[in-house]
Amino acid sequence: MNVSHDPLAPIRDDAAASYARLADVYDEEVKRMQPARRRAIEALELRPGMRVLDVGCGTGLSLLALSTAVGQTGKVVGFELSAPMLARAETIVKKHGLANVELHNIAGEEFTSAARFDAALFCYTHDVQQSLPALAAIFATLKPGAQITATGTKVLPPPLGWLLNGWLRMRQQGYSSNPEGLEQPWRKLVGFVQPGFSVRPYYAGLGYLFRGRAR
Repeated sequence: MNVSHDPLAPIRDDAAASYARLADVYDEEVKRMQPARRRAIEALELRPGMRVLDVGCGTGLSLLALSTAVGQTGKVVGFELSAPMLARAETIVKKHGLANVELHNIAGEEFTSAARFDAALFCYTHDVQQSLPALAAIFATLKPGAQITATGTKVLPPPLGWLLNGWLRMRQQGYSSNPEGLEQPWRKLVGFVQPGFSVRPYYAGLGYLFRGRAR
């Protein structure tokens, strides 16, 4: 029997364990990042009838806004590796009666969809964005030209980075398991989007908004 080694398995296991611990406090912990979330959703320029993918949807903090934007003729599909986080997202769906929302407990590398999406949101999804197999699986479900936005945390360039990046990386450990790519978290997305993408920093360079269109 051939057994293939999956180098991403430890990262997924660590992420699942971390988010299981964070599930009950996550919404309060990330409240200060809600303006970044809103900007990323607005940048998708969603319209009624569109299909949008919420990558690593977590506790569902983006679901209501996405559902409202695409309307009852549209569709929101979210997937999340952490079952405890997804359980909280399901509570939001039930509470608000979001009939146009569908959720899946699955890793990004395993996500598939027969229907294609018009847009995709990557909101604080660093681990997913550092996995080429996950990105390949996700972009395989997107229409050519689908609008992509990504937002999250990044480390700072020198000289300020020399002082603060150690603390920033330590702080990030609770929210992502893959330490790679914090200088440019969008770097692997670039290979899946058309030329002309944009990256806008915010929070004094601690955050970013990436915007592009699927190839």
